[in-house]
This record gives sequence, structure tokens and C-alpha cells, in this order.
Amino acid sequence: MLNLGRYIRKSIKRRFQTMLFLGLSLVVLGSSFVLWRAYDTYRSYEISIKEVQDKLLLITDMADHSNEIIMKTRGYYIFLDKLDYKGIFTARDQLNSTLAKLRTYPLTPAEADLTDKVDAFFDKYFRTTLSKGLALADKRDFESLKDLVYTNGVNPINTLLQEARLAKKQAERLLVTESDRQIRSLVVQGAYFVGYILIILFLQLYMARMLSKDISGPITSLARLTSGGDRMEFPASLTERPDEVGILTRALKRMIHDIQENEEELTAQNEELFAQQEELQAQQDELQTALGKMEQNEAYLLTLNRFTKMLSNTDAKRDLLERAIRKLTEMSGMEKGVIVTLDNPPAYASFGMGESEAARAAQRVRDGGLQRAVQMRRPYIREREVSEAERGYLEEAMRGYDLFVPVWDEKEQPAACLILTRVGKPISDKEQEEFAGYASQISLALSKLKLHETVMHRNQMIMDVLDVMHTGVQLTDADGRVLQINAKMGEILGVDPKTIDFDRTSFASHISFMRTHTEEPERVEAFIREALTENASHKMMRYAVSGPDERIIELYFEPLYHNGVRTGTLFVHRDITKEHEVDRMKSEFVSTVSHELRTPLASVLGFAELLLHREMSPERRRKYVTTIHREALRLTNLINDFLDLQRMESGKQTYDMKPVDLVPILNGLTKQQQAVTNRHRLTFHRTLPTAVVLGDEEKLRQVLVNLLGNAVKYSPEGGNVDIRCSRDRGCIRIEVQDEGLGIPEEAKGRLFEKFARVDNSDRREIGGTGLGLAIVKEIVERHQGTVEVKSVLGGGSTFTVVLPAVENELSMASGEEEASAAREQAGKNRIVLVENDPSMAEMLSEELRENGYHVEACDNGEAGWLAVRGNRPAAVVVDLMLEDQSSGWRLIDRMKAAEELRNVPVIVSSALEEQDKGRESGVAGYLVKPYPPGKLAEMLLRILGETGPNGSLE
Repeated sequence: MLNLGRYIRKSIKRRFQTMLFLGLSLVVLGSSFVLWRAYDTYRSYEISIKEVQDKLLLITDMADHSNEIIMKTRGYYIFLDKLDYKGIFTARDQLNSTLAKLRTYPLTPAEADLTDKVDAFFDKYFRTTLSKGLALADKRDFESLKDLVYTNGVNPINTLLQEARLAKKQAERLLVTESDRQIRSLVVQGAYFVGYILIILFLQLYMARMLSKDISGPITSLARLTSGGDRMEFPASLTERPDEVGILTRALKRMIHDIQENEEELTAQNEELFAQQEELQAQQDELQTALGKMEQNEAYLLTLNRFTKMLSNTDAKRDLLERAIRKLTEMSGMEKGVIVTLDNPPAYASFGMGESEAARAAQRVRDGGLQRAVQMRRPYIREREVSEAERGYLEEAMRGYDLFVPVWDEKEQPAACLILTRVGKPISDKEQEEFAGYASQISLALSKLKLHETVMHRNQMIMDVLDVMHTGVQLTDADGRVLQINAKMGEILGVDPKTIDFDRTSFASHISFMRTHTEEPERVEAFIREALTENASHKMMRYAVSGPDERIIELYFEPLYHNGVRTGTLFVHRDITKEHEVDRMKSEFVSTVSHELRTPLASVLGFAELLLHREMSPERRRKYVTTIHREALRLTNLINDFLDLQRMESGKQTYDMKPVDLVPILNGLTKQQQAVTNRHRLTFHRTLPTAVVLGDEEKLRQVLVNLLGNAVKYSPEGGNVDIRCSRDRGCIRIEVQDEGLGIPEEAKGRLFEKFARVDNSDRREIGGTGLGLAIVKEIVERHQGTVEVKSVLGGGSTFTVVLPAVENELSMASGEEEASAAREQAGKNRIVLVENDPSMAEMLSEELRENGYHVEACDNGEAGWLAVRGNRPAAVVVDLMLEDQSSGWRLIDRMKAAEELRNVPVIVSSALEEQDKGRESGVAGYLVKPYPPGKLAEMLLRILGETGPNGSLE
């Protein structure tokens, strides 16, 4: 390595060549490494994503094949279709193939466990369960088949399918994680390469300056010494140099030394000196020539350096081309010139020629001279006669010379062509070499510009990704100076990111900006300052944005490191205004519900304790029981509101849609509400004989009860409550108008949201859970209707419900004589009540006996089966959860399977909400606990008067 260094230092030409070679090598190596890293990152990302996608598809196929096996098996059980039988084993083969393919991939513990579970389940299923099921299906023993499929009331395949869906969601989250990692990797690589190019440019400039200084300085010193007179002392820095300057210096030193030592001899030998004068003069001429060449080289290097700096000061291709061609044309004395890139379409710039001529040259650049220059791998000169336009006012013939200089890219392929024209004077070989050097600098500038455009495109793409995020992102350097923010961050703080000059921002301006846009500037400033240190104790805080609308922001940060050195901080601002509002509403809801539950419960417990421990008159006892009953109904209604809202949100709320006349319902509810208030005057303005809509009577009654109850409740001072029912363009329009407190304008927007309550002191004393209007809105919308409110604060409110009317209104008349006859007949019927709760059984039995029914109560499923099998009852009332751990569904299935009991009406009385299953099983009615005891008697009366031949409602 030392010998190589000496070899290079021995020649100035070698030093120039070495510097240029090292610069080009570093650029080529850096570009190759970045391309390789980008390709490697992309391939790694592509392989990882494909693996996750393949596993996702296989998990989906596994769930589909598993479900297909179960469906085909059940189909065969029911229909004994051979195609279903073959489909079972075809699906099994597909499942086994899918499991085998899935095991070829690296699996997470959850995926491996799911695969093993599915394999084990179907292995056991085909070895034991399927053969038993086929045998039972051939015997048509559906009861045993049901016991075989449902193990302890649970179907295992549902659990496996649920786990498959969870595995699929995990794979989808992994896809998102891999995409985020790919973007971060590309950003880091781009930053590395930009830094690498800047370092190379700096080193090139530094080396060029040092080399120029190292050459011009000694030559100047040598010239000064040679003109300094008789006494000349050559410094060691000149005499010890191994290159041409050192050789020249040592020759001069030896010559001068010889002259000085032989001065007397030379004086004596004057004639010999005169003889040697010509030789000395020749040597001096050679030295002057060498010096002139060195000065020319120095001038060329200075010009090349200025040309390179000029090219490096622009980031636009058009500007770069215009600067390059103008500078080269002017300093070379050319008449005109054009530079054309070989892109599609080409970019070009010209100097000294018209636009049409330049465009023509750009279109034909690949023809003629460029091809010759590319094949020769050096500039090419074409000599020709000048045109009349070029000759101008001159009459004599002139020769023109077109110089074609190819501009090579990093792959040694032509990237552009430089064409210069001179008239009347040939272009020398030296000029050709110089233009080749200029072309190399243009090549470097174009490569840099291309890289810059790529980096800017990627940066813009990353910024576009950040702008579509729903969280504010703020990037600072290690000193806290803001480098970038996304659009969401600007939206949060009410500024436009495009108007911010990030180059002029400082940490002080960052802090000042945050202080002016937040309501707790001291806390925000303290958090940001702590986040910029290495020992931050808090990673997250919440602050409020100042402005007309309150906005709550959650702020957290992550430090950014490079090679173990902290380079910046990423602040993330998440708008949690809605979540904060929901939390506030939930807290207020819990407080309200606690009060609403405890108040009636306290009354129930208090009066019950008085009844248990004190002797009192029958009138007082009846008063206490009435109060307990009223408060229990209040508790029941409250719980029903919670359950209704939960069912509505989960989509499990069922509706028994049939024609319903709203006129008698409104009339009855108006009388009921009037009976419980003395301060209000409720008036039903009846303008229609009937108002029939298609809906669930109980749910519509619940809507009207809520609206009438609110009208009374939120009119604490009393007043008129007007109820109107009218027809409007094929719809039934119901209006409930009161003269109460009214609703503030700012509260109307969230009036129908769950837990929403108007936060005023006069309303807080009234109470309520904030669920009533949410339930009203849900029920009305499920009936294809609308609900709206008009209100003035302090001037009352008007709630309007609009429901589609039934065009062919059904007759709602029911004869009293028929009802009496049905009740008389029902009194002769025997009812079997299967209820495991003694208190509930006693209450229902008493209610039914008072209505004339003969009741036989049983506390378990087996006793109920014996009661109905021994003596066919008129109807059966069944609870689903019984003492002997058996299900009421089991008793119902046994009855439906028995020919003599198949037509006996069955009513389900349970706390479980499984109405859909009840319809599938053919039950005649379904009551959800708690419910008034009289409702069971009413349902029995209706069913026993309307039961069809199959024991279900027609």
C-alpha cells in the first residue's frame, strides 16, 4: 500500500486520475449498495408478506373446509343424499391438504395450536363420531343425533371456527406491521444515501482544493526562487517531492549549485559558457513551456471546479441543462450549442439557436454524430459547409465544426448528448479532452439530480401516508426543532403545515407555538422538555386545545436513535375528544343509574322489612304492598331499558311485526298517564278512526310510553300535554307536545345518543338514565320511521314520530262475546307449568287459577314429561333452565316428536332471550322474565282461542 502511494505521488497526472477514479468509485459503490439494499428490503418484505398472505388464505380455507364437512354431514343426516356423503370425504381430503400445506410454513404458537386442534378434532370425528352419526341417520334417530352433535349443549366446531377467525385477524395485523417496517426501512436508506453523497462531494471538493494548492504553490515558489538572484535556497519541501515539480526543482538546484561552485571556472571558460548558452536557453524554454502547460492545467481545473459548483447549485433538470450549455458555449467561443437528454420524452436546452432548431436537434439526436461518438467512446467532430443562416451577412464560404460529446451515466450508457458548433476555426484535441471532462461533471450532476428526484418522491410519498393518518405526527430533531408535521397535526392546532418554514423554526419557537394553542401551556412545555431528555419518566399526557370547541388530545412520544445516538423525537397527538366525552357520559350514567336503582330498591326493602317485622292493619299492609309493587315495576322497567339497549346494539332485538292500530294504544296510554298526575292535563286529539302501521305492538307501546313519560317528567310545573295522531302522505304522524323546560340548542345534536342528558341543575333533580330517547330512536328506525324534536328553552318541546301506514287497514275488532266464550272454555283446560323457581311457580299458578285454569306445577323436565304424557294438557308453560340441569328445549323437542303431543301449545317462560330458536321449534309464545303475571293469562287466552292444527300461532 505504501509503494502504491509513492507511485501515485510521483506523477501529478496520476494524482488527478486517482482522485477522479476514487470519486467515481465511491459514487458507483454507494449507488450500487443503495440499489442492492432497496432490492433486498423489497424482496424480504415481499417474501414476508407472501408468507403471511398464504397462511391467511390457508387458515380461511381450513375454516371453510371444516364448516363444509359439518354442513355436508348435517345435510346427509337429514336428507341421506349420496352427494352430501361424497362431499364429506371430498371436504376432508381438501382439509387434510390445507393442513399439510399450512404446516410447511413457520407457524405462531396460536396457529400451530389451532392446526393441531382442527386435525385432532376431525381425526376423532371421522374415526368415531361420523360412523355413529351415519348409523343413527340411517335409523332416523334424530334425538340421538342431536345428543351426538351437541356435547353438553356446545358445538365444538364453533369454537374451532372462532379460533380460526382470531388467527386470521392476527395474520392481518401482521400484514400491517410488515408494511410499516418496509416504509421505515426505505426512509432510513434514503437518508443514508443522501448523507453519503454529500460526504463524497465534500471530499471531492476538499481533495481538488488540496491538489490544486499542492501544485500551484510549489510552482509559484520555484518561479520566485529562480528570479531571486544569485543566492537561492531551495526548501526541502520542493527538493524532496517525487513528482515532476520535485524533479524540476532538483535539476535547478543542481544546476545552480554547479554554477555557483564553478563560477571562477565558468568565468575563466567564458567561451565555453557562451557555447553552452544555447543549451541553457533551450532548457529555459522547456521550463517555460512546462510552466505554461501547468498554468493551463491549473486554469482548466479552476474552470472545471467553478463549472462543477455551478451545476451543484440547482435541483431542476431544465435549469441545470440551461446553465451547462450557456457556460460551455460562452467559455469555449462556440457559436451555438445544445444539450439533449436521452429520456423519453427528451429534455433539452440550447444557447445561440432558435427554439425550432433546438427542438429539431432534440428529435434527431440519436441519428448521425451521437452514434459515432458512442461507438468511438470519445467526442466526435463533424466538419461541414456552414449554412446560409449560419454564414449570415458574410459572402465567402466557411467551414463549420460540430462537436458531439456523449454524457455517460453510472452504467457507462449514454444519458445525454452535448452538441457544440464553431464556425471558421477547428476544434483542437485539447478542447475535446476538456469537453469530455465537462461531460463527466454533467453526468455526475444528472445522476445527483436523478437521485434527488427519487428521494423527494419517496419523501413526498411518506408525507402523503402521514397526512392520511388520523393522528397528528410531529417530528423534531435532537434539540427539539420541528422538522415536519402532518396534516392532522395542523388540523388539531388550527394551522396549515404548508405555511410553516421548518428551516427557520427553533426549539423556542416550537415551545411558543405550543403554548399559544393549548389551555395548559406550562404542563405541555414541561412534558416536551422532559421528552427531549434521556431520563423522561412520563411517556404520555393529555391536554386541551384552545379554541371555541373543546378538544382533548392525547400526546405521547418515541425517541429516535441512529447507531446508538439520539437523532430526534417523534411526537404523536391523538384526538380523543369523543372518547373523553363517552367516558364522561358513562361516569355520569353510572352515577345516575346508581341513584335510579337504589331509590326504588330502598323503598322495596324498607316496606318489605316493615311488612315482615310489624303488625299493621290490612289497609296499611295493602298500601305497602302496592308501593312495593310500583317500585318493583319501576326497577323492572329500568332493567328492561338496559336489556333493550344491549339487544339493539348487538342486533339481537327481535320484532313481532303485524298490523297495529295506534289509536286505542294512544287513547289508553293517555288515560294511564293522566291517572298518575294532577298537575298536567293530557289531551289526545283524535282525528283518525284508525291509524294502522306494521310493527311490534309492545315496542311501539314502549316508544309512546317513553315520550308521554318524558313530557310529564320534564314539565315539573305542570301544564298541557297534547297528543295528536294524523295521516300525512301515506304515513302516520304522532306528535307529543308539552309546556315544560324545553331543550337547549347545543344539546339537540346528541339528544338521541345513549347516556345523553341535558346537564342543567333543574333537570338533574328530575333524574333519568339517558336511555329512553336512544331506545325510541332505535325502535322507530327499525320500523322504517323517523323521530325528530322541536323545542325552545323554557317554551316546551314537541316530539314527532312518523311511521309508514298500512294501506289496507285490518279490522281490529274483537267481540266481547267471543272473548268471554274463550275464557269460559279456557277455564276448563288443564295447564302444565314446568318451573324450577318455587316463588315464580307459586305466583304464576295463583294467577292462572284466578283466571279459571287448572294448573299442575312441576319443578324439573322429567316430571313435566310425565305430566304431559300421562294426560294431554291444553297447554304447557316451560322454563328453559331447570333444577336437574336439563334444558326446557329438551322437553319441547320430546313433545314435538310425540304424535299425540305435537299439537299441544307450548309457551316459554324464561330469562334467556332465544326467541329465534323458539320460532324454529314451533313454540306458541315466548315471555322474557320479568313480566306481569297477567300477561301469561292473556297469552293463554289468545293462544287457546287461535291455536292452529300444529300447536303454533297461525
